[in-house]
Amino acid sequence: MKLTLTRMDLLEGLKKIAQVMNTKNDIQMFNNILLTINNNVITLTGGDADKLLVVTVNSEDTVASTGGSILLNYKQLNDFIRKSKAKKVTIEQKGDNQLSIKAGNISYDLSIYDVDDYPILPELSGSPITLNIDDYVKAVKNTANVVAKSDSRPILKGVCIEVDEESIKFVSTDSHRLGRYIAKINNGNVHRNVIDGRCLEKTLKLISNNTINVHMVFDKEYSKISFDEIELYMRNYEGNYPDTNRLIPDSYNSSIELNSHEVLTSLSQLEVLSKADRNNVVMLTANDTISISAKNPVNGNMIAELNGVTHGKDIVISFSNDCLAKAIKALDNNYIKLSFTGTMRPFVVESNDGKAMQLILPVRTY
Repeated sequence: MKLTLTRMDLLEGLKKIAQVMNTKNDIQMFNNILLTINNNVITLTGGDADKLLVVTVNSEDTVASTGGSILLNYKQLNDFIRKSKAKKVTIEQKGDNQLSIKAGNISYDLSIYDVDDYPILPELSGSPITLNIDDYVKAVKNTANVVAKSDSRPILKGVCIEVDEESIKFVSTDSHRLGRYIAKINNGNVHRNVIDGRCLEKTLKLISNNTINVHMVFDKEYSKISFDEIELYMRNYEGNYPDTNRLIPDSYNSSIELNSHEVLTSLSQLEVLSKADRNNVVMLTANDTISISAKNPVNGNMIAELNGVTHGKDIVISFSNDCLAKAIKALDNNYIKLSFTGTMRPFVVESNDGKAMQLILPVRTY
């Protein structure tokens, strides 16, 4: 194998691969990346036993005299390319176990490994589902940040994705909060997969301003997400995801419509007092007026009066300042609707288009 390409194009591909690389991986093989050249098209593959990311390096100046694949250490390649100031890079295989990289006046000889030891990409038989980029980003933002952080229940570290003929639903919970996003699709095949929430979050860092659609394929063991020059293969979580539908109320006694920006600004100010409590608790009161307040026996009381529209019964409920703030940011809508069934029952925060929803547990204060 021998090829020449623009250094910055290669570096950009390595930056994307970095999203799934762990240079301290206990399995030596996964400290490496697979570099493949085929018809002047370069792909980089990296990851671990649960995920593999394939990045196509777009370089109009690529010149390859021969094709093939090489397996080399990611950190060694990335450090050399990142620190170089050269415009072009030439990569040439020297024998079965040696590689030479030339950038400017510097040549770097390093070891390479047997490509047959690297995992083969899974073949998925499912039909692709296409989501516009706005729906995909909002779906991930509303669910991936709600997954559990601990390993006590591994299945809760994933986002459950349910597909039917007309819609795709993303849902996740850490037992304290719940996030859900539903988008319309055409001709979906019925699937229910649980995917690593952290992987989904990392895809957001790979999306560009030019990304229009995201394509998703679901199979029994693996799921694939692809867009632009990116393909991410993920092993599905095993186990039964809890039935979250029973956590969401069917009807409500009262609801409030509020301006998102006003609520977020108020919560930020109230945090001066509420963060002194380990639960960061604030209280919402809705009767003739709407307000959110925070109390501290040492530092005093603070109240924020809000503009909004109320429906149904009066409500007084306490909850985590942080949880509501994160929910509103995830919804990413100018206006939100809060719906309640009681002072000690979980309440729902929804976007005004009805696609996104966050469920928050109240906090007992007495």
